[in-house]
Amino acid sequence: MIDPRHATIVILVLAAVSLSVWAIYVATNGVPNRRDTISHILSQWGRRYWALPFAAGVLCGHFWITGSPWRPVHPVVTGLVLIPAAAGLALLGFHVRVQARYWPATALALLLAGIALGALAWPI
Repeated sequence: MIDPRHATIVILVLAAVSLSVWAIYVATNGVPNRRDTISHILSQWGRRYWALPFAAGVLCGHFWITGSPWRPVHPVVTGLVLIPAAAGLALLGFHVRVQARYWPATALALLLAGIALGALAWPI
């Protein structure tokens, strides 16, 4: 029987390699302004769907900010906190447009808020 841990590692490595190969291809395929790259698409989607930079932060907090002083939170409570927060940010992103010069600070704030919430509400 296959060890699920080894299967997870293989899937993660294959996904990383596949995305890397695709990123190199679309960066060098001659499309004007590189509008088909993973970076460009995620950047554009993140400006519209604020839940994306927030969710990236939640995952970073969950994966790498371990040893939280808080007791582990019940998964239902985590869902009741993280899902509405991401949904609210997604809706806010539809209605509030941030000028390009302020977007880096806005994205950083969303990322940091996600890191904090991911570490506190969804510890390993």
